[in-house]
Amino acid sequence: MLKKMIKNPLSLTAAVLCSLLIIVFRFHDTINNVLSWDVFGYYLYLPATFIYHDLGLKDLTWVHHIMDKYHNSATFYQACLGPTNHMVFRYSMGLAFLYGPFFFIAHWLAPVLGYPADGFSLPYQYCQVIGGLIWCIIGIFMLRKLLHYYFSDKVVAFTLLAILAGTNYLGTASFSTLMPHTLLFTLYTLILWFTVKWHEDERPGYLIILGIFIGLAIVIRPPEVISILIPLLWGIHNRSSLYEKVKKILHQAVPVIFFLFIIFLVFLPQMLYWKAHAGKFLYDSYVNPGEGFDFFPPHTLKFLFSFRKGWFIYTPVMLVALYGFYFIYREKRQMFWPFTIFFILNLYIVSSWSCWWYGECFSQRGMVQSYPLMVIPIAMVIDHWSKLKSVIRYFWFIVLSFLILLNLFQHWQYYFKYIISPTRMTAAYYFKTFGTTKVHPENTKLLLVDREMSKEEFLRNSNQYTQRSLGGLTFEKPWNNTNIHPEDSLVHTGEYALRLDTDCLYTPAVVIRYKNITTKEYAWIRVTAWIFPTRDPRENPTKLVTLYTHKGGIYDYNAQDIDKLSSSVTPGQWNKIELYAMILQVRNSNDTLMVYLWHVGRKPVFTDDLKVEAFEPK
Repeated sequence: MLKKMIKNPLSLTAAVLCSLLIIVFRFHDTINNVLSWDVFGYYLYLPATFIYHDLGLKDLTWVHHIMDKYHNSATFYQACLGPTNHMVFRYSMGLAFLYGPFFFIAHWLAPVLGYPADGFSLPYQYCQVIGGLIWCIIGIFMLRKLLHYYFSDKVVAFTLLAILAGTNYLGTASFSTLMPHTLLFTLYTLILWFTVKWHEDERPGYLIILGIFIGLAIVIRPPEVISILIPLLWGIHNRSSLYEKVKKILHQAVPVIFFLFIIFLVFLPQMLYWKAHAGKFLYDSYVNPGEGFDFFPPHTLKFLFSFRKGWFIYTPVMLVALYGFYFIYREKRQMFWPFTIFFILNLYIVSSWSCWWYGECFSQRGMVQSYPLMVIPIAMVIDHWSKLKSVIRYFWFIVLSFLILLNLFQHWQYYFKYIISPTRMTAAYYFKTFGTTKVHPENTKLLLVDREMSKEEFLRNSNQYTQRSLGGLTFEKPWNNTNIHPEDSLVHTGEYALRLDTDCLYTPAVVIRYKNITTKEYAWIRVTAWIFPTRDPRENPTKLVTLYTHKGGIYDYNAQDIDKLSSSVTPGQWNKIELYAMILQVRNSNDTLMVYLWHVGRKPVFTDDLKVEAFEPK
């Protein structure tokens, strides 16, 4: 092994340099809160099982104690109430399998080093980061090994630099080490390697190992079930090769059945967990209607080309990979269909996610796990360039070098100088800041709207908005619902108001489709209503409710006490309450905004003139 590595010094140097770069970037930041946000959800299986003995989350006291102590998350969105009224983890348990060895090392080390053995103290943080980096480095060197199977050392070296330093793998591996993408990158590299070995050798052991890695990929993210297409389609490029593949599978029927059984066996703990806590062997734990897959149509064009987060915009070296599919078709036909079909299906699935920009990340992190399949197309192009005439060859290698340097520079802009915004990029801002080394405040006006903008900031600039009415309720018309109590003796305007009491808890809702609120990037709404409390609203509370619905499912539910919506709410007189809110970035333009009042107290309260207005930027 050492002799082989010494024989291939260029690719070894590239692999070591990229590994060191990832390690340096990772430890550039402090290691004190890596088990947070989404990673918190993936990791919780381990302490819940082996420390707190509460995999079913029957007592959330320990979870809230941990969150208060380590600030893992603003809310406990990592679990939800399942159909059997048990708490169910939102994320599947696959990453916990990969975190596991390092969790047990940390659990042994923590008391020895004088730290609490609570699953989250510093030894657990460091052990998980080190474990994540080990998985990354395994992936890098296995990728090098795979490439050497087909290409020269010089081509392998340039390819490793292109994929590891020329794409968002670098930032994802460095700064999101414990997220699924880089660990799946390693698993896909191993899946490819053992697919090649089994088709070459047909040892049953290769097939068993392949089943383990595919099973792990699926239990980390169930959509990775498409990884099974890689060994299934490998080598098929015409009718005769299809016949040979069927013959090969039938000849090894027992190992193939065992291979499928291994995949099932690896996924079985997840199914048993869902059955025990959700009542179903297969359960979709993403229960928030505000996010999910939008398959018809997907968001593919924005996913690839938008300046907000477009994959080809921020990872342009992948255009080289697309070009490489032509050479694979021409020279390595046995790989073409598994790579092409996987790429199309994976792109379709990843770009169908409603939050297609995938939150705060550089470029599209959802594509990182598929990069091992893009490596060989890139290597094919580099191999082709290496055989061209010298002038043309140098030109293309300068282009490739520029793309790698551009990626490194933009990583520096994003992670260290905060010039590239995680979620608010626009074409105008991109070109204005291209190549700059610091943030110029005047340029930030070119970004998408800051969705953390305060009401005060909006009001200071309200002259930049156009105001229009969206609808409301005056309670003047007769109501067929017998639970509605019109009141004609105590009104604000007109002839009737509405009395809310223990028989009538809710006003009718003002329902507005999002597309009727605005067609622009964003807008503000103002909700006003007149309230006549008969008691102090702190003792007899009423709430103003706003929520959004998607296909009947409720998300972003917000209920605010009326005494918080006015400087003072005085019993025995009419008071105006007022709510300002930026409208949500909804899942679909047909989603609806609903606004109504909910009376929680026991004594009556009267309301009139509920009104909703929009403020659109001019």
